[in-house]
Amino acid sequence: MINFTHLKVLLQKDFITLWRSKGFMCAFIILPIGIMAAFIAIQSLVDNGQKSGNLIYDYFRFTTTAISPFDQ
Repeated sequence: MINFTHLKVLLQKDFITLWRSKGFMCAFIILPIGIMAAFIAIQSLVDNGQKSGNLIYDYFRFTTTAISPFDQ
């Protein structure tokens, strides 16, 4: 004879596992792609297209709190 209470608990466990895997897929695949798309959309609204290329070297300033022997 089948224990229907045990079968019901196993089906609930499988359902919870299914939802957990959907959450995993959303958190690690769909969410980062959505965030990237949102940043691209925000950047296209803010950027007027006058600057292009790598902007790190244009605005980079080296600062340090270490004492250099050349500063003395």
